[in-house]
Amino acid sequence: MTGALTTVDSKELTRQATPNFSNALGGVVPGIVSRQTSGEPGYDSASLLIRGLGTWLSASPLVLVDGIERDINVVDATDIESFSVLKDASATAVYGMRGANGVILINTKKGSATKPIITFRTEMTDLNGMRFDNFINAADFATLMNEACGMDGMIMPWSDEEIETFRDHSDPYNYPDNDWTSMILKKHAFQTMNNLSVSGGNERVRYYVSFGFSSQSGLLKQDPAYEYRTNSLFQRYNFRSNVDINITKSLSVSLGLSETIEHRNYPGTAAGDIFNSLKISSPLAYPAVNPDNSLG
Repeated sequence: MTGALTTVDSKELTRQATPNFSNALGGVVPGIVSRQTSGEPGYDSASLLIRGLGTWLSASPLVLVDGIERDINVVDATDIESFSVLKDASATAVYGMRGANGVILINTKKGSATKPIITFRTEMTDLNGMRFDNFINAADFATLMNEACGMDGMIMPWSDEEIETFRDHSDPYNYPDNDWTSMILKKHAFQTMNNLSVSGGNERVRYYVSFGFSSQSGLLKQDPAYEYRTNSLFQRYNFRSNVDINITKSLSVSLGLSETIEHRNYPGTAAGDIFNSLKISSPLAYPAVNPDNSLG
């Protein structure tokens, strides 16, 4: 082979605690550039480029799993036997135009002529938000409003007594002081990844079967006033079965089955709109909850 090809040990790919396999490739595979634009569970997969942009409309590489084109994010990293990246034109020539942006070849594990081998792997991860905006409180907000109005020759909207009421929280309904970030977001989220596999066989029949489950929650707090989930949640179930049968010395049959089931739960408002509201909502605009427990 004269083309540019990179192979990665499967053990390197399982060191990243991420349900989406595309997020485990950045900095691991030479020549691959990954870009993750969201941290929301279920939408946090990364876009991949091999040696930059190859075409105008879609620059994503061709991904083949056991010879079948599939989404790279539905592959369980623990099921991967070999991972190869074809980068230049000579290496991807056999794929024609489809290989213009590079090709990723993934082969999943197969059984061997051994006694049954049972492998179980579980991970539990505490996820932390990278950055939380620290906005000023209502008293400082009212003070700056007075300063801005004074510089423009306008009447100051708040008296010194009212600003002190904001500060001491003695009248939270008429003079609220909302820290929207701490009210809406929590500091930690939970993630778990689990996989159970069984492999073995004899000289005639070999098998590999695996079951996987991963779950990741978001940073939105659960509102106790509602029975339904107000936090985001992403869950995935993976199943894979590879069976190889030697019918004769010169004839063999391989059967590969895979299934992915995903469950997603999100609040009624998009995450981008929620974070935008956190930034533009004044701490003194209205109380979060009224005295009768209705929304402010």
